[in-house]
Amino acid sequence: MYRYPVSSSSLKLRKRLSILLVLALVLAIACAGLGIAYGRAAKANANTSSILLAKAQNEVSNAKTRAYQLTQASSSTVAATVALVRQHIYALRQLNDLMTGIYGGGASFIDMSLLESCETLLNDCDLKLQSGASLSVTFVELRDAVDALYNSISVALT
Repeated sequence: MYRYPVSSSSLKLRKRLSILLVLALVLAIACAGLGIAYGRAAKANANTSSILLAKAQNEVSNAKTRAYQLTQASSSTVAATVALVRQHIYALRQLNDLMTGIYGGGASFIDMSLLESCETLLNDCDLKLQSGASLSVTFVELRDAVDALYNSISVALT
């Protein structure tokens, strides 16, 4: 049987084509892997965000319940109820800091001025409790501030 002589340039071309084919296959596999990884990361990102928002809504809801209890509380339980409201506001601040740390500075979902006004009113409550001053106006202002906080988080969830 007679074989045609194969030139060295033809062998080099076949070798280059086979190398290019292998590289294209490796690149396609890498792109598919990156696509899958990106999809999983995006899903995890969305899950993290929704979990943090749900936790924030739970905390602000509890703070709202406690703030409404303040206007009806007896004098013996007022200090403990103010402390519980402070606890929920502190948890909201921590969740906001966590969200900012994860997603960057523009990602805070709670207006810091609302948190600060709640904290200022809680400090006023503590001072008035220690001095024995009337708290009814401060309780109403605190309740309104917590309502504004609740509304801002409810808007963030929608």
